[in-house]
Amino acid sequence: MVYDNAIEAGNKLIANVGLVSMYGKKRNFKLTRLTQPVFKGEMTFHLEPNLDIVKGDVLAIAPTSYFFEASDEVIVESYDATTGKTTTLKGLTTYHWGAPVSPTYKYGVDTRAEVTLLSRNIRIVGEDIESWGAQIVTSDTIEWDLTVRQGQLFMDNVEVYNASQANTEKAAIRFEGNTGLYSAVTNCAIHNGAAWGVHIKESANILFKDNIVFRMKPFSFVVSTSRNITLDGNVAISTVPREKDYDKTTMAVDLEAAFAICSVKNGDRCSDISIVNNIAAGATYAGFVVPAHDCGDTNQKLFRDNIAHSVWGKPRLGLGAFIFPDPAKNHDSTCYEGSKFTAYKCAEQGAFMFFKGI
Repeated sequence: MVYDNAIEAGNKLIANVGLVSMYGKKRNFKLTRLTQPVFKGEMTFHLEPNLDIVKGDVLAIAPTSYFFEASDEVIVESYDATTGKTTTLKGLTTYHWGAPVSPTYKYGVDTRAEVTLLSRNIRIVGEDIESWGAQIVTSDTIEWDLTVRQGQLFMDNVEVYNASQANTEKAAIRFEGNTGLYSAVTNCAIHNGAAWGVHIKESANILFKDNIVFRMKPFSFVVSTSRNITLDGNVAISTVPREKDYDKTTMAVDLEAAFAICSVKNGDRCSDISIVNNIAAGATYAGFVVPAHDCGDTNQKLFRDNIAHSVWGKPRLGLGAFIFPDPAKNHDSTCYEGSKFTAYKCAEQGAFMFFKGI
């Protein structure tokens, strides 16, 4: 499906065991930065010039403090493509840092506030009924006559709003038991849902690239028991706790993270996983919970060139990355390593490993 004008689909559930393709209008930016600081209550801020921002676009501004929820969602009233001056319909709720050039470039990281576009001209919008939003599920199945059906999903520049089901693992976009064909979700915006953003479970051959996930609970991306999965260049902003985030009898806190890779279930085994060039901007517990790679493997693409910041805990931790031995490689008894990762403004360690090695 290709549309030039905005559409909305108030779907409860899209269950796909065939081919679904959705292609929205291309936009010329996924992520930009604040070029000046902006204070709470201000209705004007400055971005890079020459972006295709138009009146009515919805933008998300990431935290620049330690607090994971210090983000903003604004509706654009006007944008000057020459100066980058942007005005909004209401004042910002918190401070965000910006500058013409980030002084941390020399360390290979830009610490200015990330600003992302949430608007797309294809919108899948969940109905707000009993905390049950829209869901897009792709799977394989076998019919009664032994006909095999294999799901395949292609989404580009699509907005998914108010999706997922509260207090469950039913994510806005799910792949479950989908191991046959190749699927790709690119340049999409998944935001303001009741539960998980993306869940890839017992599936294979899937690419998520250059997507925005904003204010999902308590995970933005989860991969479990899967193979040949690539998450590349995605931005997860303000991954927040769910409403019932702990057991009041035991005080046991939920599992939480912006990116939880083969880590939600103890001993989970995945293969051919690539988590590269992603940003976790605001999360609880950890920006990334990921398996380690082999020691000395300088060419590994399991986990590299990712960034986490504004990760806060209490009573949770506040880790940039929690790196654990990969059960698929018997790292519990051999050397394991995490590398090529950047973290800042985390309540606890930037990168944390404590399991026994050699």
